[in-house]
Amino acid sequence: MPRAPLRKNCFILNFTADSYHWGCFGTSMEIYESLLERGYYVNYRPVEDTHTPLVNVPTTLVDFDSESVARKFIQSNTQIVRAIKQADLVLCNGEGTMHHHNTGPWQLLYLMYFAKKYVNKRVFLVNHSSYPSGSLEASSQVDQLYSEVLRHLDYVASREIYSTQVLNRIGVKATQSFDCLPRYINRHGFKRGLVSDGPIVVSGGVSLTQEQANEIGAAIKPLIQKGGKAFYLAGAKNSPAGEDREHFKIMKNKIPSLQLFDAETIDEWLGMIASASLLVSARFHHTIAAASLLTPVVCMPSNSPKVDGVCEMLKLDSPIKPSEKAFRQTIRRAARERLGNANKTITEDTWKMMLTLGEVNFAEI
Repeated sequence: MPRAPLRKNCFILNFTADSYHWGCFGTSMEIYESLLERGYYVNYRPVEDTHTPLVNVPTTLVDFDSESVARKFIQSNTQIVRAIKQADLVLCNGEGTMHHHNTGPWQLLYLMYFAKKYVNKRVFLVNHSSYPSGSLEASSQVDQLYSEVLRHLDYVASREIYSTQVLNRIGVKATQSFDCLPRYINRHGFKRGLVSDGPIVVSGGVSLTQEQANEIGAAIKPLIQKGGKAFYLAGAKNSPAGEDREHFKIMKNKIPSLQLFDAETIDEWLGMIASASLLVSARFHHTIAAASLLTPVVCMPSNSPKVDGVCEMLKLDSPIKPSEKAFRQTIRRAARERLGNANKTITEDTWKMMLTLGEVNFAEI
């Protein structure tokens, strides 16, 4: 009998399938399935572990190169160190974690550097946005941290153009890719097409304030025809976004007919977006899902310029900044313009570009 091929081990850092919302599930599961196709079996640590303080992590960049600090880290974190040692490939699913230098990005940076320097593993950072300062602005201190770590990795793929520009500016060789959610949508054959008479669907956002949620509700209310339907989209496999309930309550105060749609599966989540005549959102993956499914979208910024970068790549209108003086009126005007408007969705060439660049995350595997 012929022997089955020996599968290699890929250890994923920052796995998001079980957390926050269904868009995170889709993009992480696409990475998982793509690795299986390439002959790997997969071990992972969830995103919650990224943001939970590990023991004896270096507190300064200088300590990243300290052998004594590394020995203490090994002794204190045996499970994750064992997983790194057993892996043939350490792959960090960066998503939106890589900005500023809080616990999450700091620990991911050290784990990647540790795996490369002290365990000599192949280390990739893919499917991610990088904003060391949290914006497009330079920051000598934080830029140096990201630069000193990421330039030592074997492969870095950025999912939107502004992150790629930032990485190249700080001396990191970054390859242009795209988020993996469109590949998941394509893999599983979700129907794409405009539904001009569908409901208006809204969602919150990680950086959306209560005042901004109130403004969005007030902006959308006049667009909902008598008897028309409007939904607030929420839901996750586990650990849903905590801010969704509060944002829903605020918007419902402005839109009494607004219904909460708490999707229990990613099929329900994508189905609601696909059925909408318009999505209004301050979330990254919701914007990408709407574009992929040919649903017109009015978007606001997230907690970094990542939505701005995606909109430029997809030739969508730029996110509406809450700092604009006429924030409510601008949202309402944009929503009226795009509601059920096929001219405000992506082209087929853009769809193919999204899928092609999504594949780039796996080009070196």
